[in-house]
Amino acid sequence: MQGRSLAVLTLACTAALADTTFAADLEAPPPLAPPATVAPEPGWQFRFAPYAWLTSLDGSSTVHGIKTNVDISFIDLVQKSDTIAALMGYAEVRHDRWSVFGDINWSRLTASGGKVKQRTLPVGVDLTRGIQANLTFTMFIGEAALGYEVIRWPWSATSATSLDVLGGLRYWNLSADLRLDLAVAANLAASNFTVLGGRAFGRSGTLDWTDPIVGFRIRHSLTPDDDLQLRADLGGFGVGSKFTWQAFGGYSHRFMWASQPIDAFVGYRALYVDYSQGSGVTRSGMNMVIHGPVIGAVFEF
Repeated sequence: MQGRSLAVLTLACTAALADTTFAADLEAPPPLAPPATVAPEPGWQFRFAPYAWLTSLDGSSTVHGIKTNVDISFIDLVQKSDTIAALMGYAEVRHDRWSVFGDINWSRLTASGGKVKQRTLPVGVDLTRGIQANLTFTMFIGEAALGYEVIRWPWSATSATSLDVLGGLRYWNLSADLRLDLAVAANLAASNFTVLGGRAFGRSGTLDWTDPIVGFRIRHSLTPDDDLQLRADLGGFGVGSKFTWQAFGGYSHRFMWASQPIDAFVGYRALYVDYSQGSGVTRSGMNMVIHGPVIGAVFEF
């Protein structure tokens, strides 16, 4: 009887041991994966960028029928201008694929000396020789546009390229003062110039117009902190000016300052316009490319 009990006990212990060994050989089940989360849709983004546009001028300006060629760099403007004043800024509001942005640029620039040359005269105006020209521009350029991201190409977790289409308005407000230093006699009776002490003064008055514009913008993220941007537009089409176009390319780098992200950027911008009004001695306008480096900083909220 004792032997039978011992055998039963031995068999039970052997079975328990075998069961324990078998359980140990089984792999532990993998941990449950956390529930999938959906990335929240982008909220509202506000961006503001004060900047400086170091402009050069290439083209021509017409004041009361007298056309002058202008070819002056930013360095020439600094050296030859008594004063250079400017106020520039950019703002953008973005939500999901939509964006609205505005840009303002006010400047007062003076070109003089050999960089400004009289070119053509209206009928009835006689300027013989020995003329020095001095041209002062006061310009305000304001833009407002709506953008829509039509496509986005993700290259990696930190790099993507997007394409926006743009449509909006560009407003111009311009006045040009032309001073001619006359070394010899001149007949300006047929023009609207005022002659005082060997100098002739002419003022275009205020020229203002609004151009419709259409264009695109390409944004490419190199890294989470480094971006490239290319923007181009064209417009006018005879509604305001005869024709206008603009191109900008730039690079930005993000850094933190007092827990605030700031994007420092540098680029190059060119803006062309062909506009005129009046005829003969009342004709005023400009056909010019304004271009130069752009530097600034973007603050995001």
